[in-house]
Amino acid sequence: MRHATIACIALLIAVARCIAGEQLIFDRPATHFTQSCPVGNGRLGAMMFGGTTTETIVLNENTMWSGGVHDQNRPQAWKNRQQIVDLLLEGKNANAEQLLNQTFTSNGPGSSHGNGKDGPFGCYQVLGTLTLRSPEHSGESRDYARRLDLPSATATTEFSIDGTRYRRELIASSPAGVIVCRLTAQGTAKLDVRFELSRPERSSTSVQSGDLVMSGSLSNGAGGDGLGYLTIVRVVPIGAGVVTAIDNRLHLTGAEEALVLISAGTSYQGPIGGRHMGEAYKERVRTLLDAIATSTWDALHAAHVADFGSLYERVRLDLGPAPDGTTQSRLQALAKGGSDPALAALLFQYGRYLLISSS
Repeated sequence: MRHATIACIALLIAVARCIAGEQLIFDRPATHFTQSCPVGNGRLGAMMFGGTTTETIVLNENTMWSGGVHDQNRPQAWKNRQQIVDLLLEGKNANAEQLLNQTFTSNGPGSSHGNGKDGPFGCYQVLGTLTLRSPEHSGESRDYARRLDLPSATATTEFSIDGTRYRRELIASSPAGVIVCRLTAQGTAKLDVRFELSRPERSSTSVQSGDLVMSGSLSNGAGGDGLGYLTIVRVVPIGAGVVTAIDNRLHLTGAEEALVLISAGTSYQGPIGGRHMGEAYKERVRTLLDAIATSTWDALHAAHVADFGSLYERVRLDLGPAPDGTTQSRLQALAKGGSDPALAALLFQYGRYLLISSS
């Protein structure tokens, strides 16, 4: 009962903050990555673009790093330190820099000179992209709205086509350890959505036991396989609705509401045992998914808001009421010399939001 009460209080606070203007608001879909709405739970992240006929959700997992274990240390570098300091004190900066580059850089290819993803050091890699295609959205969309609500850490896209109101809500839940997207259709039409998983390279996608599964291994930087990864997407109709498999895609039809559950992980073990999934990553990814397979959106969302709010609600910054308009229009008005103190408060809270979501 105590947890339910806390969740209700958190939701009420989030609603109050929405009214107060702690939202990023857009009147059109994103056209590139930096315009999309980010959600994250510290391990998994997602960026929702908010398209109408095609929705793009870019997925990330914080240990998706290519390359392998190697030693590029120069154990004798320290012996050159005093000479570098002396050269700098003598004003011979070019000589100091030359000696520094010869003796204090990595003993190897380092970041592979722009080809980091295939080098031994490696680099961070995108987990993949979940694409939702809705061919029935052929009519003109009306009353479009895309929002990122900071207090509840929820990204929302909604629009109307031919008398039906479509809505997508996206969260990255830390308590559940997964990403959850709710799809709803209110009106004359039902949901008709095709789901596809992809990434630029080194991936295999299939349908297994009704789930959309993408797996593979990143390059180890020496011509072989390195870090292994797994992403599972499960589509759960609420009430009516059917999910069928078509090749390596899922097709949802006939539903007014559905949950899209996304679980992912890698074989990264880390320096501290038990902190990451390690060799059991495939089992742990599926276990997280199975644990919430019968959960409701309200329960998942309430637990997520309570958890996120325990950090976000520590700070309030009120610089006055927010004017009407999208975030973009407010930025443009400010650039032209307008006054909008509430926008500074919003950007301050957005910075905190990103830190909490990525920590």
